[in-house]
Amino acid sequence: MAFEIAHSQLRFKALSPARRLLALLAGVAFLVGFAWACVTAYQAQPLEPAPPAKPLITPGAGSRGA
Repeated sequence: MAFEIAHSQLRFKALSPARRLLALLAGVAFLVGFAWACVTAYQAQPLEPAPPAKPLITPGAGSRGA
């Protein structure tokens, strides 16, 4: 029974025009929200800046290395 409920086909032509419009608007809203979430996740920035990197110390490269 759960399979029949989950996989029932929506008879779009049998819906009233108002319900068709509502279903269409719900679908468009879902797609717009999904696109917005994808763009937002792609452009995400960390909340705090990364700590400054320590300078690399190379042996023999100091002022006394000559």
